[in-house]
Amino acid sequence: MTRENRWAAGAGAAAAAVLAGAVSGESIYRQVDGDGRITFTDTPRPGAERLVQGIGNTYPARPQQQPIAAAPVTVQDRSDTFAGYETVTVDTASSVGVSPAIAPSGDGPREQAIRANDGRIRVVAATHPSLQPGHRTVVLLDGQAAQQGEGLSFDLTEVDRGRHELAVRIVDRRGQVLAESRSKIIHVLRASRRTAPK
Repeated sequence: MTRENRWAAGAGAAAAAVLAGAVSGESIYRQVDGDGRITFTDTPRPGAERLVQGIGNTYPARPQQQPIAAAPVTVQDRSDTFAGYETVTVDTASSVGVSPAIAPSGDGPREQAIRANDGRIRVVAATHPSLQPGHRTVVLLDGQAAQQGEGLSFDLTEVDRGRHELAVRIVDRRGQVLAESRSKIIHVLRASRRTAPK
């Protein structure tokens, strides 16, 4: 074996020894003899040079993963779920532009006289609970739908003089009746034009 080959073999052995020593955690020693041969060993000898301090392979432990807590299951509070209308009333009925003379919340008389020379009457309804989104109010005049909308206040026009039944009905988007008030009787008073006798 030539000197170069011996040197390459020695270098390879040295690398392997260093690697083995690093893995095992032991110290490695290098020794050169009188012929220039290099020897690597894990045994200390006189004249040997210590190359690697013994350090064991250590790795920090991975932190334990905490189990992911499941999101708390929230039970919907059903107290705020709409369960229907308890009351629906014709709150006020008056001539447009005139303050109503009846008490609110349906406590007024079941019959009422309204002077409306122009035939315009304001109807204000009330519901409990409040009118829900998507629900509509239908004003009934003598049993026929006179007006409807998503509010609770309506102005009727061209209401003839005389006795009329007034009520309100709450319907859903499909027109299904959800609740209806009791009828209120109104007597519309309108001035009439009389011709003088000849």
